[in-house]
Amino acid sequence: MKTQKIKLQKKWFTFVELIIASTILIILTSLWFYSYTKHISNSRDSQRKWNIASISSSLTLYKQKRWSFPNPWDFFTFRNGAWASIEVAKQWKLNEKVSLSTLDTLPLDPYIHIPYLYSITQNKQEFQLGATLENSDRPIAFIEWNYKTVAKNILPSLLIAYNGSGSIDITNSIYKNKFIFSGISYNLPYSLENGVPFSNNMVNFETLINDININFWQNGDFENCEQIYEAWKSIGNGEYQILNSSWGLESTGCIFP
Repeated sequence: MKTQKIKLQKKWFTFVELIIASTILIILTSLWFYSYTKHISNSRDSQRKWNIASISSSLTLYKQKRWSFPNPWDFFTFRNGAWASIEVAKQWKLNEKVSLSTLDTLPLDPYIHIPYLYSITQNKQEFQLGATLENSDRPIAFIEWNYKTVAKNILPSLLIAYNGSGSIDITNSIYKNKFIFSGISYNLPYSLENGVPFSNNMVNFETLINDININFWQNGDFENCEQIYEAWKSIGNGEYQILNSSWGLESTGCIFP
């Protein structure tokens, strides 16, 4: 009887040990998988940043040779509602139909294999490129640019989370709420699930422009409205930021011819 009890105890301990060992194995496997997927995600984000940097360099060389940046393909246009007849920017994807002599092929997003977002000002002198970073499962926008807004209340960014054609009025709240800013998750150049631009419609424009985490890369070059107009930076009557030599940027109302 005593011998049978000892045998049962040995079997019981063996079963418990098996459960413990299996649990430890599951935990270690889960940690390994999480670490591996995070490593892959970070690698893709690094590739995206490298791709955007390469395209940006190629665009700069393109402009040096041709004096302006190329149009995006199948673009839609931004218009200021107050000046409905004036185009202020163009946006769409930088796909294979846009030729950059310093790149044999334009790189695609390494995960969903779509072109990056691209936008230029109406005078083709300033641009923005946009990618979506996985950011450890908390996607954020990544923007490369030489664009400086002179009127953050009108055109704080050249990129909008919008998938369409024709022209859009950027003073309309439907579109103003969709501006994309680097490092921010409110609006994204594209979803990593379906490739379509993502917008959090619960966030309004006033919240965006007052977010202290957003870099508006504002004007630091113009001291009055006339200089803004002469530099082809005017995008309609409204509030602009001009440079005051005493205390930096200040807001002023500009009315253009």
